[in-house]
Amino acid sequence: MPLNKSAFYRYLLIDKRLNDPYKRPYPNLQELLNYIIEKSGQLISKSQLEKDIREMRYGEILHFYAPLEYSKKENGYYYTEKGYSIGHFVKLSADDYNAIDLALNVIDAYKEVDVFNHFKETVNKLQNSFEISKTLKNKKVEQTVLMQTSYFVKGTQFITQLIQFIKNKESILLSYTKFEGALKVHEVSPLLIKEHDNRWYVITYNSKVDDFQTFGLDRIQEIKPSKAPYSYNKEIAAIFDNVIGVTMPISAKVVNIEVWFDPLIAHYLLTNHLHHSQKVKSQNKKGVIFSFKLIPNNELKRALLSWGQFCKVLKPKSFVHIMKEEARLMNENYQ
Repeated sequence: MPLNKSAFYRYLLIDKRLNDPYKRPYPNLQELLNYIIEKSGQLISKSQLEKDIREMRYGEILHFYAPLEYSKKENGYYYTEKGYSIGHFVKLSADDYNAIDLALNVIDAYKEVDVFNHFKETVNKLQNSFEISKTLKNKKVEQTVLMQTSYFVKGTQFITQLIQFIKNKESILLSYTKFEGALKVHEVSPLLIKEHDNRWYVITYNSKVDDFQTFGLDRIQEIKPSKAPYSYNKEIAAIFDNVIGVTMPISAKVVNIEVWFDPLIAHYLLTNHLHHSQKVKSQNKKGVIFSFKLIPNNELKRALLSWGQFCKVLKPKSFVHIMKEEARLMNENYQ
């Protein structure tokens, strides 16, 4: 019988659970089953799980022949061979190595961020092991991917704290300094942490003004729990999926935006979308008109202004007026 990806993924999860030093050793069938359901979403039966264990032990397709046994004394499964893992049997192709190399570069770009410090040693071990593996396979070890990294990231020490407040649905007292230096304490409900242009932000709801408020983590001075009730219970991530960046008023509506782009710039946007809602409305030698379903905000305005003379907002009229006024003010700077 051919092996499918779902089954192979279950084998990896069983292997991971058996080797997890932070969980109870000798997991029983129910614990393994719960782990698979939690990590993969696959709703399988205990009989299927028993088949998976037999395949790991005796299967002739993958040749794991895992030293996996059941302990009556401990009422659970374990590897009789210390340090065993089926991961040692997974063979990587050249494309696999390239993919892992890229993934490690992405991870490395963020390992200095405070919330990821717990994993720094793990990242270093992964990188060292991978480089050694490449060397043993006579692969040339050199840096071929350079990630854009911000080396001056302030405020990331608040991420872990904010995550807990969001998960527990607790309001906070947030001491915040604006760029002009005025310190103010805001009583808000934290909703979402988002990264944009190498800066981290927390999006909150302020019940006193009935609006969203966005705070840059680099300007937060202190966060304390508040006694006020958590005052926002809607799905926030889906709402901010309709914006570019991190700011928008709670009353904002998604609108159809049409923008003309010069042919040269249009080629760039055809391969690197400005937003997932982007569609081509019309196209000719003079350029391309793209349509977007977005909530207009300052970040969208700045993104379009960055293209200068090579783009023009066509709809809606309200956003056209905003862009015209911005262009007029820019022009005055060069008078």
